[in-house]
Amino acid sequence: MKATIARSLLAEAAQAVKGLVAKDGLSAFSKIRLDVSGDASVTGSNGDIQVEWRMACEIIDRGTVTVPGAAFAAFVGAMPEGKVEMELANHKLAIEGNGVKFKLAAGEAADFPVMAGPKEGARLGITSTLLYEMLRKVKFAVSADDTRKSLTGVNIAFKDGLLGMTATDGRRLAHVEKDLDEDDEAEAGRLGFNFTLPMKAVGTLYGLLEKMAGSGDLVQIASDGKAVRFVGDFWIMTAKVIDEIYPNWRKVVPEKQPHQAELKRAAFLAALGRAALASQEVSGVKITLKNTSAVFEARNEITAANAGTAACKMDEGVKGEFRVNPRLMKDALESIDEDDFTLHFDDGNGTPIKLTCSLPWVAVVMPFRKEG
Repeated sequence: MKATIARSLLAEAAQAVKGLVAKDGLSAFSKIRLDVSGDASVTGSNGDIQVEWRMACEIIDRGTVTVPGAAFAAFVGAMPEGKVEMELANHKLAIEGNGVKFKLAAGEAADFPVMAGPKEGARLGITSTLLYEMLRKVKFAVSADDTRKSLTGVNIAFKDGLLGMTATDGRRLAHVEKDLDEDDEAEAGRLGFNFTLPMKAVGTLYGLLEKMAGSGDLVQIASDGKAVRFVGDFWIMTAKVIDEIYPNWRKVVPEKQPHQAELKRAAFLAALGRAALASQEVSGVKITLKNTSAVFEARNEITAANAGTAACKMDEGVKGEFRVNPRLMKDALESIDEDDFTLHFDDGNGTPIKLTCSLPWVAVVMPFRKEG
């Protein structure tokens, strides 16, 4: 194997798979697969997620090998900019460029644990920009509690032309949906698909989509209910899906709330953040909505905070009062970019608070129950 490639492309590939590489230096998952049999590609896997990153190169002799992933990333990162030549000889891969040379032990490509992708199932094409934005609006609500495995990822469902994503941890919920149109090429199977992508895979996918930098290029999704594969412009991600049925999240979202307040998102977040400086985990921030004002209060053993905003529109005579964990409310509102949002409530004892905006997005936050 012998090939020449730009150091910048090789470094980008190494960084794309670095997070999946085991650090023990011994297991199969501590290796990466380097292929120069066509366009060059670097592949890393942890057994649950696999990323293949492709790049252009000048191939002199074709070949495929495995090398220690951590060392490969470190060596490529230390190389000076310019052309890098990679050559395999005597079970060693030499990486050389601009007077710098590194060598790594090389193994057989057949020893790399390539993940099997979906065999059959539904397929969907969606722009990278839309996929990225939908994930951003829900991933904050994924549960970190492994005892409820079904909630430890983002549920992605497509049926009858509607793509939806949902995440919840039992205290908060976020859902976003998009009726796919001519801007998004839909080639889903007759019954669509429904799978839950684990949070680690969500984070990996989100990072890959960020690298596409809002290009709007199409990402192809294929799923058979056991595995899912996302194909981007120069990368492929394969991941196992959570093997538990996602709960009926719609039961958590209140259909009708008797009261609502129209609020300015930036002003609301600023006042909430000020009050949160004196909040306690057990009591959070008290929010009082009345007429044209929203007041935020919090206290602990040694400090207290009070902040307000006049950017509030409600029916005259209506009052809302509840305590929330400020982080839950902040995460929800920071996932959207809209200037305005609507807070729906009925001021009951611990009843859900619903947030909506002009987007097809909804978030639910469970407040603290009132004392007594």
